[in-house]
Amino acid sequence: MKRQWLVTGTAIVALSGALAACGGGSDDEPKASPTKTSSAPAATTATPEPAPTPAAQPQGASGVTYEIQNWDEYSADPAVLAWKQTLEAIGGSTLAGKLLEPARQGMAKRVLRPYVQSLNEAVDGGWTLQPVGKVKIESAKPAGNRSELVTCLWGPTVNYYKDGKPVGSASVAELEEWVRQEVTMTLKDGRWIISKLEFKDTCSGGAPS
Repeated sequence: MKRQWLVTGTAIVALSGALAACGGGSDDEPKASPTKTSSAPAATTATPEPAPTPAAQPQGASGVTYEIQNWDEYSADPAVLAWKQTLEAIGGSTLAGKLLEPARQGMAKRVLRPYVQSLNEAVDGGWTLQPVGKVKIESAKPAGNRSELVTCLWGPTVNYYKDGKPVGSASVAELEEWVRQEVTMTLKDGRWIISKLEFKDTCSGGAPS
């Protein structure tokens, strides 16, 4: 039986300091005049501005959270955030036993149709999900109203379960790999939605923290 998955630089601004030097006294001045000493202010070291603090990673609103391991790198990417929130809503739909509106709104119809079939199978089979899915972003390439994402999902945390056992696998150990997911996000009516989603092979790397 095949496995069952859920469709599932720090910028431092340095301020350049100018070194100003005052001129020294001249040998042609009258001896009665006090000797002028050359003085120059000590060079100041520019203080780098602190890097902006990444936004805190939000928790899923429907009982399932996709925890992005390299969130700091992508916290400001709206397409990545939309992908995360849509998959969380998809997971929440499984727990709720019905399609939640954020999941419906987050997918194009061609992606939504096969997912509804998967959802029905999960509900009928009494399948459930882990509350936290461990994922990472391998790349995000925005271009106009599209963004191509390559994401990696840690198998034991995104597989369907029944009675505490993985659906479609004999043990959790068989799931221990990063599943590669290629996603096309499209900006439509001011919202990023999943317009294409495919599982393709696996990603490198060890188990997440």
